[in-house]
Amino acid sequence: DGDVFKDQFAGVTTDAFTLNKSGNSTAENDIDTGSGASTTSGAVVNAVNAALDFYYSVVKGAMGK
Repeated sequence: DGDVFKDQFAGVTTDAFTLNKSGNSTAENDIDTGSGASTTSGAVVNAVNAALDFYYSVVKGAMGK
């Protein structure tokens, strides 16, 4: 279910997420793949991590100047 996957990101404060293909993650920043969708799940985690990297290096960095 897309909402279950998406909800794993909600409210988590982290520098990066980690994709967990085996499921049953216990760490807040571990994201479990959707059933049969590990490639898509990996692409989403990579996109979110790229956005986090941009935020921390460019946006937040510019706010500190």
